[in-house]
Amino acid sequence: SSITIGRSDSTALMTINADTFRDPMVFRMGGVSGDITVAGALTSAVTSTAMTFTAGTGDSGVFTLTDDAGTIATGGGNITISADTVVLDPDTANTITSTGAIVLQPNSAARPIVIGADGGGTDFALSTGEVANLTDNASGITIGQANSGAVTISAITFNDPITILGAAMSVTALQAAANNITLTSTSTIDELADNTTADITTDGTLALTAVGGAIGASDTANGALDLAVGTLQATTNAGGIFVLESNGLTVGGNGVNTSAGNAEIRITLTAGNLTLADDITAHGTGNVTLVLSAANAQLITAAIEDDIVSGSGDISITADVLTLVNGNITSLGGALTLQPNAAAATIGLGDAAGGTFNLDATELGLLSDGFSS
Repeated sequence: SSITIGRSDSTALMTINADTFRDPMVFRMGGVSGDITVAGALTSAVTSTAMTFTAGTGDSGVFTLTDDAGTIATGGGNITISADTVVLDPDTANTITSTGAIVLQPNSAARPIVIGADGGGTDFALSTGEVANLTDNASGITIGQANSGAVTISAITFNDPITILGAAMSVTALQAAANNITLTSTSTIDELADNTTADITTDGTLALTAVGGAIGASDTANGALDLAVGTLQATTNAGGIFVLESNGLTVGGNGVNTSAGNAEIRITLTAGNLTLADDITAHGTGNVTLVLSAANAQLITAAIEDDIVSGSGDISITADVLTLVNGNITSLGGALTLQPNAAAATIGLGDAAGGTFNLDATELGLLSDGFSS
């Protein structure tokens, strides 16, 4: 099924010159400080033939794509590069080419990852020039592993769907055009600096999972994770979710939810509507706070599963217009506050009551019994 060259415990150097392969290839020099250097163009003679490169562990376990070596091109075959250090020719874009998946990952557990900047000698680092080596028609790019260390993401743009895995993540100016972004952390996901400049931008879906910590922070006025995304899904099991969106936003995928720790959810939009295509659910006594600060902005629910729920915490919704078609608003013991953002807005309750902030009888029926007030 594949051809393997090298040893998983080798501490030496493998140099690969230009060649064409007809079978899936595995190149490995996986011992401490084992090195792999690609010094010529590597291609697949058969469409969808994968190539896997596994260099060694430690600061000297390096995968190198040399200057002007050419390309690693597999057609639709996956390309996987595992090494604690990678050095990619930064002079030529699209030198690692596949319409399949591209995976770049450190070998050692807890190895820190730096993206969009030069790291230190103890990091798995990809500069902006090195990221530009990656083809712009891959099915997806994955950086890191579930057991990787802290991840620092500086200003960087990806032209393919991007998945980043690791421990505590600090991010600023991560962009992916219309492609999906997936960040999965075993700790927290937060902005690199507390401000209101967009930290993550995509017209596609942003999927955030923090296993062990919060998404964003609630401790400062600028602590929220700043977004400019099309669709958001977010999950934590040990902390809250605090995001500030500068455009209209759809909650989709598996929704936005906290599953432990009585953690709260706070979503603020400075422009546009908030549309629910799935639930917003806070665990236990965690509060849900939704603030739409633009004039005439709407909170829109459309399907049965578009619930807004806290186990027993407060729910507060601020928006000039509520358009509730389905989905219940529920808390067993918390207080519910519904209010327009505009101070002078007229309010109408019940069928044909008028008012710009209006809840007809059907919409009022979506407010479940059980609130303290």
